Amino acid sequence: MEKITKKQLETINVGISNSKEKNFQKIPTLEELLKFCKSSGLKLNIEMKFYDLIKLSYRKRLVNELLKTIEKTKSNNQVLITSFDINALEILRKKSSDIPIGILYENLPKNWAKSATDLKVTSIHLDYNFLTFENIAAVCSPPLNSCLALDMSDISDQ
Repeated sequence: MEKITKKQLETINVGISNSKEKNFQKIPTLEELLKFCKSSGLKLNIEMKFYDLIKLSYRKRLVNELLKTIEKTKSNNQVLITSFDINALEILRKKSSDIPIGILYENLPKNWAKSATDLKVTSIHLDYNFLTFENIAAVCSPPLNSCLALDMSDISDQ
């Protein structure tokens, strides 16, 4: 994806458009989306996505901007911040002790319980392809008592 400005982004129509009806809908900013969620009582799962080549300074900047927007909209209780990137979640947790955090895993690594405990996670999200009864029992047992969420996005209608 090419870099585009906020002004350019606001001109993109993601609404229905045909010869009978014209309905312009712009892509909302995170601030607009959080304000909408707060006013409507909706909860929002925000996944922070990073790639291996991303520098620590970028992670910190993104986490700072995310927290600034959440604070500005007073939507701490409306969000769950999730990521596969433990480093980004650690940065977030150091800056905010009250925002709910979820760790995304394809499969539970050996050190998952320590990471979950250290980060004080609300939820652990697993890919259903790697789900076992042992994983469910471990995640949902004390001392964590975490909420388990399954990634079922790859399931097809067969």
